[in-house]
Amino acid sequence: MKNILTLNLLGPVEIKWEKGQPPRFRSPTAVALLCYPVAENRPLARTLLTAHFWPDQAEEQARAELRRVLHNLSTPFAKRPCGQEFPTPLTDQHRIPAGPDE
Repeated sequence: MKNILTLNLLGPVEIKWEKGQPPRFRSPTAVALLCYPVAENRPLARTLLTAHFWPDQAEEQARAELRRVLHNLSTPFAKRPCGQEFPTPLTDQHRIPAGPDE
């Protein structure tokens, strides 16, 4: 049973599940990190994301922030509302994919 996640990026960001309550995120940064690769329609390098979201922080500190936000972002996807596991990891070591099929 699939439960489709819909992102509406025009105007205020809307995040919806086809069934059940939409996921809740801890910060606007988490929402932006979910939407940015989707809007770009391509995987994004972690170095690009750290430079974009934390430009004033040292690289090591920015990468730590990115890991923290990605961990918080992955929590709503650990169990989908229909009880199934999210099919693919949200990240790999070097890039953030634009969608679950990448």
